[in-house]
Amino acid sequence: MKNPRLVGVTADFSIECGGDTVLLIFAPDNGSWKEVLRWQKKPYATVAGGTMAFSYGVSLLDEAGQWYVVTHDIAPWCSSTWSSIRYTVLRLAPDPLRPKVLLSNSG
Repeated sequence: MKNPRLVGVTADFSIECGGDTVLLIFAPDNGSWKEVLRWQKKPYATVAGGTMAFSYGVSLLDEAGQWYVVTHDIAPWCSSTWSSIRYTVLRLAPDPLRPKVLLSNSG
């Protein structure tokens, strides 16, 4: 994590033929820590909705004091791990559980 004012926590757990991850970002708030961003996959019908090889990075603060998060992962699957890399760029929103998605794609 490149932003020293923030703390990132990942919770990894197993699913059939792979895994999934939840990302939580906390920021200091009046002497304690406040969750400011949570990223997790939406409910999924197949294991491909999970996250394998999950990783993330947090940008430095820009001139306005804003930052963003970039995540990337691959889809788990029971017969093969050949998959494209999925990536998402997120920014804070009023509700930490619904960050603003600036970009979501795979390649």
